[in-house]
Amino acid sequence: MPPWVLVVEDDAPTRGLYREILTRELGLSISEANDGEAAFDALDRAETRPALVLVDLMLPGLNAETFMRALRARFGPALPVMVVSGMPADQAEVAAARAEADRLISKPFDIEIFMDEVRRAVWG
Repeated sequence: MPPWVLVVEDDAPTRGLYREILTRELGLSISEANDGEAAFDALDRAETRPALVLVDLMLPGLNAETFMRALRARFGPALPVMVVSGMPADQAEVAAARAEADRLISKPFDIEIFMDEVRRAVWG
């Protein structure tokens, strides 16, 4: 069974892009959630811990910072978390740091750089 990634993104076309990259290009398994609450539902149903959580900073409902704090409380700092954001870079860096993200990718992103960051997060 390949490692799995939890994708937390409210924009369906963007989730589709991640699905394409993560499954077809990198051979990963994914679960998708459109907000933080759905993400915790997916985590509750999972039999194993994800290899990576990919989170958009601009989520509806439970905001990304609150989601990330709850995620860290549940899984600790060893779970790799990558934040992807369309915010201006300086704002995204501050928000990602507050959310205790391991990595930040700014939208729009270079697909090769994105894949390299995912590879590092999942396989070291």
